[in-house]
Amino acid sequence: MLILAADTSGKQGSIALAHGLNNGTCDVIEVVPLAGGTFSAQLVPQIAALLSKHGFKKQDIDAFAVASGPGSFTGLRVGLAAIKGLAEILAKPIATVSLLEVVAIAGGTKGRVLAVLEAGRGEVYAGQYEVSDERATMIDERLIKLDSLAATDGGPALVTPEKSIAETLVAKGVRAVEVPAQQSDAVAHQGWKKILAGETVSPEALEANYIRRSDDISAMMALETHAVTAAHWSRQQYEQIFAAREPRREALIIEREGIQGFLVARALDKEWEIENMAVSGPARRHGLGTRLLGEFLDRARGTGAEMVFLEVRESNHAARALYEKWAFVQSGRRKGYYSGPEEDAITYCLYFA
Repeated sequence: MLILAADTSGKQGSIALAHGLNNGTCDVIEVVPLAGGTFSAQLVPQIAALLSKHGFKKQDIDAFAVASGPGSFTGLRVGLAAIKGLAEILAKPIATVSLLEVVAIAGGTKGRVLAVLEAGRGEVYAGQYEVSDERATMIDERLIKLDSLAATDGGPALVTPEKSIAETLVAKGVRAVEVPAQQSDAVAHQGWKKILAGETVSPEALEANYIRRSDDISAMMALETHAVTAAHWSRQQYEQIFAAREPRREALIIEREGIQGFLVARALDKEWEIENMAVSGPARRHGLGTRLLGEFLDRARGTGAEMVFLEVRESNHAARALYEKWAFVQSGRRKGYYSGPEEDAITYCLYFA
């Protein structure tokens, strides 16, 4: 059985091809790295190249295994969207695998295990698992302060692929086992076990496991409050972005010691509307707006979209220059569209050739 596995949860993602064997093991054919954390432009072509290199077509894929999180919001959305699209076309099953799960198994310890991954801002993703016979049953996964792990000595075995975390904990007298960084081959191994056990999901039920911080939405709201040209939304509107059943809305978020910028768009048949976009004040004029827009256009083009459109305040010359740089053309005007202060909206559209 041919399995395609993908992990786009962090800066160094990868895809893998593997043969799933009836005895529950997996023969990995090849692992291909996806460097840089910007996967939207390279993921689908890399998948096609990997299949072609080994004499396969996409129709030869029997099942998919994908890292569902935790990790980068944008990276996870890119990877899951690609797998969802292929699985829908091919009508093949998907096994979702938590990165914390594969880390717990990589420790080689049976019984209660606490797997730990870097989350930034002095926090870590921590997953408590019961490990037996190369399978792991999740007890809970959460986001906690790294310092709080210093009080866990004498508890579950602690496993992490992060050298800095292991060194910090050992220095505080906590027993921590450092394991190699886990890639998509490990996702393939655990995914195949789940496929054999019938633990799969349909494309429409595929969702990411973000383990989001409770203050992320507050950070996005604060960012747009100080970006006077952004759309000002309610908390409920932002919560809908992260909702599991929002398959036709996409968000890109740039995180660097906190949320530095975001773009939200929704699909309307073969068209995409950019609904909101904001970049923090200190991060402006550093290319983040260009990066967000370029990433999104790659995503939209990859879905088969024919056109992208948006509205922008007439006075927002910087944003208008950015859109025109990406070949958007002015398509109309909406009188008095904006309030606080009242202002006309200029509509722009971009048609994909």
